[in-house]
Amino acid sequence: MYQIKAIPEDFIVEEIPNRSWLAKGVYLVLKVKKREYNSEDVAILLSKTLHVPRKHVNYAGTKDYHAITTQYYSVKGIQKANLTFDNIEVEAVGFTDEPLSLGALAKNNFTVVVRNLDELPTKKDIIPNTFDDQRFSINNDKVGKAFVKRDFKKACELVIAAGGKNAYTVKEFLEEHPTNPIGALTQLPKKILSLYIHAYQSRLFNTMLSNILKHFSLKELFEKKISLPLIGFGTERPENEICATAYDKILEKEEITQRDFIIRQMPDVASEGVTRDAVIMIGDLQVGELADDERNPNKKKCVISFSLQKGSYATNVIKELF
Repeated sequence: MYQIKAIPEDFIVEEIPNRSWLAKGVYLVLKVKKREYNSEDVAILLSKTLHVPRKHVNYAGTKDYHAITTQYYSVKGIQKANLTFDNIEVEAVGFTDEPLSLGALAKNNFTVVVRNLDELPTKKDIIPNTFDDQRFSINNDKVGKAFVKRDFKKACELVIAAGGKNAYTVKEFLEEHPTNPIGALTQLPKKILSLYIHAYQSRLFNTMLSNILKHFSLKELFEKKISLPLIGFGTERPENEICATAYDKILEKEEITQRDFIIRQMPDVASEGVTRDAVIMIGDLQVGELADDERNPNKKKCVISFSLQKGSYATNVIKELF
């Protein structure tokens, strides 16, 4: 079985912005290169170090923890930043008049060392645009489903079962307010609450796409430019009849409607939904030669580089290639 992310240096990601920076502006733009930090933890660190509210720090993409990643942050009301952290390099690169937001990218470039190999993969150019495991973590999609079902007690139980900082926050609140699960959940940042909803939408998308792939080849989906909804209160039923049938079956099986994504008890996490390409092209794919794998005796490794449109998963590329 192939191996990736044996060490952070095996997985390198670089964001490519979809805009140029200004000489002056409301938001300072920081280029951040980090090793074994997730995007939200760096946002919190920048907020504390620069003495600005967390809501004034934004970023364009959520990146892997166990990797070396370069991404961009915007910070409101700051003109300069001289910062030094272990495993984090920060460079001020310009300004913008609008905060960065998730998806404000042209693409992502990846360089991945794949280990424990006997042979090189077969090259591909089109793959399913599914969400990968990191989108779901331990219980993220299950928590999101509990939100949509209005089972806030169950949502709290699932958050606590997953452990970590979010579990501590929810558990601490419930110890003082045991009959107020909504209050416990709203102690979490809006970005985290939205992440749970998005994870559930992503799970539904993967299921729809899996069903549709029984009827279409990847090439057909690409040529037809098929996209599918991340179901929310504003999404429309697909025009393609096969896709529409898959959409209907998901709603029926889950016993939900689009309106269920308007969560009045937590209005900040209501999700309108968007559409997402069913398949994607792998850009600039380069597969290096086999070399001895120093971490796995008698096995080989190779370096694979490529680019992907925003929101797509490099780990899926590796899965499909191997």
